[in-house]
Amino acid sequence: MKRILALISLSIIGLYSHGAFADSSQKFLDLNEFVRAARANDVGIEKVLHERVQTTFLRSLSLPSPGVLLQIENQYGFSLDEGERTTVLDLAASKEITTTGTTLTASHSLNRQEDREEDQTRVALEQSLFRNAFGKQTRRQDQKLIKENEAILLRTVEAYEDYIATLISGYFDWQLSHVNRTVAQELLSESQSLQHFIEERSQRHIASKVDVGRVALESMGYEEAILELDISLVKQGAEIASAMGKEVLNDLQPSALLDWTNLKLDFEQTRTAALSKGRMLGAYALAEEAGALEIQLRKEDLDPAINLIGGFRYDDSTRFTVSTDRKEVYVGFNAELPLWDQKSGAEVKKAAYEKMSATLAKKEYLKNLSSALRAQEGRIQTQRKRIELSEKKWTVSKDVARRERKRYENGKIDLETLISARQAQANSRFEFLKNRIQLNKDIVEWLRLTDQLIVKDEPNLPAVRS
Repeated sequence: MKRILALISLSIIGLYSHGAFADSSQKFLDLNEFVRAARANDVGIEKVLHERVQTTFLRSLSLPSPGVLLQIENQYGFSLDEGERTTVLDLAASKEITTTGTTLTASHSLNRQEDREEDQTRVALEQSLFRNAFGKQTRRQDQKLIKENEAILLRTVEAYEDYIATLISGYFDWQLSHVNRTVAQELLSESQSLQHFIEERSQRHIASKVDVGRVALESMGYEEAILELDISLVKQGAEIASAMGKEVLNDLQPSALLDWTNLKLDFEQTRTAALSKGRMLGAYALAEEAGALEIQLRKEDLDPAINLIGGFRYDDSTRFTVSTDRKEVYVGFNAELPLWDQKSGAEVKKAAYEKMSATLAKKEYLKNLSSALRAQEGRIQTQRKRIELSEKKWTVSKDVARRERKRYENGKIDLETLISARQAQANSRFEFLKNRIQLNKDIVEWLRLTDQLIVKDEPNLPAVRS
């Protein structure tokens, strides 16, 4: 278990390799600092996490209000014919006890006219006996909403993890452009040195003007590559700065390349866990469970609503000089019987359709995830071999270029052969750097697919290991 936690803690930061590109005079932005700054400032992340806010109001919107409803009505009337006045005052309060399916009401009514003065008070209780018997339908609705809220939280974490993976990929692209520019600058310096050497030989009539032109073209090719990389760095740097909530990076540079070549990944264990209890599988399962509850709710809408009614009425009124002083306890029922209710029947079919859609989406996700994990594992294994091969090619091509330089200086080969060897060295070096960055991206993608890029199911960054 400790080993797994250690791997998760490396999921974003990994192992640093401060190589030949480091410069103590430069300020570097490492991946951990970047992700932490983006977490605090990136509007995209804020937007993703904002989805969680839905869970604070969805239940309240869909369930009966537990509060007390107070209603007041007051009217004054003036007769246009006889100048008589009337006063009407109605007060009523009601409260639903959602857990028991009970509604309590109390009301008081005053109606004063020229020939009458009505004063009535009523207290009543209404208890559901069938459709929402003792609050069963409300409780089922609440269970459904709880599952939907849990699914929203899982999807939010998933979207957050996807966004973090995208930011990390952008950082790696910025990093690759930076190290490629550093390499191109070194190659340009070497090419310019060779150009000066050939120009001197040309002045001594040992090299031709064509040779001077060829090596000058090589130098200009590296200058052109540097300009292209500068364009990429401006764009990528702006994106990095924007994610951090800044306008400019103030000469910050990415850290040296991360080296995840030998990072141990338990492919079998993490694949099994992802395919059995992955985050999105949990979200789809919750959607299925919520769908099953929705079907029950919609079917119950086709049932009769039968409610027991009981209460107390007090009438203390005077009508046409006749006084009434009547106290009454009453009991009864009311009922609603949906007959030929096509709409409710359609709601049942709609709920069944949505549940089946969730089931099919879960199956499709599981199939696609299984395929993606197999492919990603193969990509990582292959990329490690490519790194090993490209490193060997770089070592060999570097040695070949060094030897060809000596041979050219001794007049044993022409300049075209030397330039070809130098270009092979440059290409193999660029390829080696690109392969290392690609492996980092592939490992981040594996961690994303297996829900390990975020340590917990809360959108918090994992612990950093430097």
